[in-house]
Amino acid sequence: MTSRLWLLALVTSVVAVGCAKKPIVLETFSGTRSIQEGEAAQMFWKFRYADSVRLDPVGSYHLPEGHAVVVPTATTEYALRAFRAGGDTLVHTWKIAVAPRQGGTGSDISTGPAAGKATPLLIRNESPSAWMRGASDRQAEAVSVRIVGAVQRDNRLVYDCIVLDAMGNALSNDQLTGQWFAEVTCRTNGASESTSAPPANHTWTTASPAVAAVVCVDNSLISNGLAKPVVNGLQQVLPGLPGTDSLGLLVYDHAIVELSPITKAADAGRASSPELVPPVYGLTGMYAAAMNALSMLSTAPNSERLLIVVAASNDNASLQHSHSTVVERARSLGVRIHTVRVGPSAMGYLYRSMAAATGGRSYALPSSEAASAGEVIREVLFAHRQHLRGSVRMPKSDAPCEMLSLKVGLVNGGKVVADSIRLPLADLDYRTPYLAVALFADSTMEMVRAFYPSLALLAEELIENPESKIELIGHAGRDVVTDAVPLGYERARSVADALMGWGVPPKSIQVRSEGSSKPLYYFQLEEWQRRMNNRVEIRRVTVDPTPYIIVVDQVASEEQAEKAVGLWKDRNFKAYFEPVMTQRNPAYKVVLWGYATYDDALRVSRDVAKKFKVQASVE
Repeated sequence: MTSRLWLLALVTSVVAVGCAKKPIVLETFSGTRSIQEGEAAQMFWKFRYADSVRLDPVGSYHLPEGHAVVVPTATTEYALRAFRAGGDTLVHTWKIAVAPRQGGTGSDISTGPAAGKATPLLIRNESPSAWMRGASDRQAEAVSVRIVGAVQRDNRLVYDCIVLDAMGNALSNDQLTGQWFAEVTCRTNGASESTSAPPANHTWTTASPAVAAVVCVDNSLISNGLAKPVVNGLQQVLPGLPGTDSLGLLVYDHAIVELSPITKAADAGRASSPELVPPVYGLTGMYAAAMNALSMLSTAPNSERLLIVVAASNDNASLQHSHSTVVERARSLGVRIHTVRVGPSAMGYLYRSMAAATGGRSYALPSSEAASAGEVIREVLFAHRQHLRGSVRMPKSDAPCEMLSLKVGLVNGGKVVADSIRLPLADLDYRTPYLAVALFADSTMEMVRAFYPSLALLAEELIENPESKIELIGHAGRDVVTDAVPLGYERARSVADALMGWGVPPKSIQVRSEGSSKPLYYFQLEEWQRRMNNRVEIRRVTVDPTPYIIVVDQVASEEQAEKAVGLWKDRNFKAYFEPVMTQRNPAYKVVLWGYATYDDALRVSRDVAKKFKVQASVE
């Protein structure tokens, strides 16, 4: 062993011994002191230097930083026993007084307190948080405002928002000072309206109906292992949700794995272990997963329904569903969609549109804070029940408006806390830039078998619709110097063989290869980027009568891409933008679409290049 390695080992052992000697410490604790018989109580805690915590007499196990909901029938003393390997323990006791029910019937308890005596169920959180973790019972300084949803109703825009203190507690109007404002502006024609009317309190009480939610988490190759930290974060927050709420959990790539059906939130938290998350491998079938979740919610008896999508990439594998079918289905069920985008690869406007179209909110997190998705999900559930609701008149203008900007805030002594969101008025015409059906490390049938779940659905569709035709396009990575075209063809052929093995007529399938000429990632810095380049794409020959596109620009930001798309639409072209990766940074291609033949697209591209002085290429 070298002297450097020996010194490192010595330091590591000293640190380990030093940490082992530190006693377990209860850093924070808060809880409900008294309830009426039949109500729920809550406890929040954070232990340091502990491995786990047991709550007695319940006998349930929790993480060192956790939250529990109990429903004692009589005054009960609870013991939180924090322990770690080696026998160290620390016990903290907490007594919850239960007032017996006086007269009345069972329905008096199940329907909540009498009118005018609403009792909040959320308690005040004692540790700092950027996300909503409780509700304050006293006046406090507002440090943030967050719009959590908005919907158009007749000639007004109705919004829900929360105001948080430094501990992540929601504040009601009677705990705030200052002047409210709400401004709505049309981003395309400049028309605007504003109001200073304060939003009204909407408080979660024992009378509030329960919430049913399904969480879908991206586990595809591009997600870079997102699902495990998200599920781990959920384990910490779900046991603390009120017992009346229910939740289901799915993880998805091109296949969908149900970790928990819709069940009590605490039970879903215990059932959803990170160890049950499959290894990261496949393509991203977010739309298919969302439709599966909506089917689960369609049978939920609760009156309040939520779909929460946690994604790190854009859908590239949903062969039967799209952005519009998900939005239409959610609207028909009265489901609000909330989206959580993690990292730079998920297209912002796509997820914002999905949320805004159904009255939800889109959140964004850096890749380093993936585990915080659990905190965001708790905020979504909490804020759905306890928030402030206001409205502002829609802007009037003779010119059409496609996109609104809503800003809501509070002014107090020169300090402004506010939030703003973008709201599309027109449904998004989003065309997935490519749909893939298989990825390859090599060209063997073993690689194809991993994608049988989605290929089987495609085969069934083609068999039921014998007039339908598809084109399979094989690709090879940029590291393939020779024989790239034959390799791409071989991969496409292997997918075609699998489909025909299930009974798809050979006349329904066309096969060709692009070789290594069209990689998704020009710099294959990661193994997953290599896999995404080694792919087979699908193009529907009969369903899509205009398969050819023209690339006219590539810009650095989504904002620039949106402006460029608007410019091309003003020039009477059909346009959209799609993300690409340049080394490790996202960029955005601006695309014109709607061309039935290659010759049509080539002719238009030449005209566009000459008239508008741009570089245009046909794909």
